[in-house]
Parts: sequence; C-alpha cells; structure tokens
Amino acid sequence: MSEIHIAGDYQYKALKERCVVRKFWYENKKRFLEEKAVITSSDVVLDAGCGSGNEIVYLSPRVRKVVGVDLNKDAIYFVQKQTRMLSISNIALVISDLVSLPIKSECFDKIILFEVLEHFDDKSIEGVLIELRRILKPQGTIFLTIPNHRSLWPVVEKILGLFGWVASLKEQHKIKFDYHTLKAIVSGKFRVIEMGSFNYFSPFLSIFSRKMAEWFFKREINSNNMCGLTLWCILEREGREHGSF
Repeated sequence: MSEIHIAGDYQYKALKERCVVRKFWYENKKRFLEEKAVITSSDVVLDAGCGSGNEIVYLSPRVRKVVGVDLNKDAIYFVQKQTRMLSISNIALVISDLVSLPIKSECFDKIILFEVLEHFDDKSIEGVLIELRRILKPQGTIFLTIPNHRSLWPVVEKILGLFGWVASLKEQHKIKFDYHTLKAIVSGKFRVIEMGSFNYFSPFLSIFSRKMAEWFFKREINSNNMCGLTLWCILEREGREHGSF
C-alpha cells in the first residue's frame, strides 16, 4: 500500500467534521451495507483496510465477530481506543499488509473492502485477491467499493485536494478503476454477483436537505447506472480449494 502516512483517526474525523458533504460521503458506506449486504448475527466478518474503524463499530452489534486489518499502526491503535471506550468486545485487530495475512484459511463469512484496491499496483492487487480468496469461506461474499474514474471523480479529487480534505490521493492511488477494469480484475478470482455505483449527487444534496440526500442515495444504489463517483461490487467465492480445512 501507499507509504504516505495517514492519521489513525482520518476516517473517523470525516464523520465528525462540519463539512456535510464529506460527512454524508463517508456515511454512505454504512448506507451501502444497509442496502446491499446480507449480514447475519452468526457471521464472522473481516474489514480489510479498516482505517479508523467506522465500519467495525457499525458491524460489531450485528455479527458474531469482526476482525479489522490495517498496515497503519496508528489506525489500529485508534480503533483499539475507540472500541474500548464503546465496550465493544467481539472484535480482533491485526496490523498487517493484505498481501500476506497471518490468518488461517476459510475463516470469514464476509469481507468488507472499502476503497482499498486502488492503493495497490497491478502486481500487488493479484496477491491481495488471492489472499482474500484464501481466507474467505466457500460461498462467502466480499463487499467492495472503489473510486470510479469513468465519472467526475478526477475533477472532485482535485477539488478535494485544494480544500485539504484528502490525504495526497494522487500519490496514494496506484490504479484508476472504472467498471470494466474492476470487473476484469476481480472476475478471475471471484464470481461477480452484482455491480453498481453511488455518490452521483447524494452527498452534494446533503447541503440542502439530509432527507432528500438519503432518498436520492437509495435511487443511486438501486440503479444500473455506472456513472457514480464510487463503484461498488459484490463478489462470491465459489468452491473449496484443495488443502483448505
């Protein structure tokens, strides 16, 4: 992943700051899970590239166990502090790169992979996908989001950089994904269940009305349009590989 250091509370602060657009943008990750992720109380879930742990806090009361992995030590320490404050006990946290995880095979029912793959180069992405397939149970699912470069994202990225709302994205993002490149990369390892996009207008509508923005988000997430600023994908691992327990 990128060598540029990101503050451990980076994603957490996005949910707390006064900028309603950025706050709504980060909240849309939770809304995506609410709309598209079938998650049960018996599930063991991995948040791969968990950052500040926003999704860990959301998932913990809904699943049996949630594991957060991130290479950023400050992020893991921040999550530890937050989950202790909130008395969350059904979690485990691991400091690790996603290319080589100290986790046994076939132990997760679901994996969350939010805005992570773009931080790897072509060669590393192959390793990440192989590793995630290894630790995912047969018929397990991955919920993935990623910036969509066949949209207005490159323009938005520049604007966000001018306001200092992003952490050196040009240096962090190794690959520019669109619908076709994302599908081509993941199809070799997983079955693609569904794809779509969101963040067309909903974050920006939140300036005027939160209710209107939430209403619009539901239309975005359930449409077949691939022009939103964020692509999403649901993947399934098929079969059982030789040597897995």
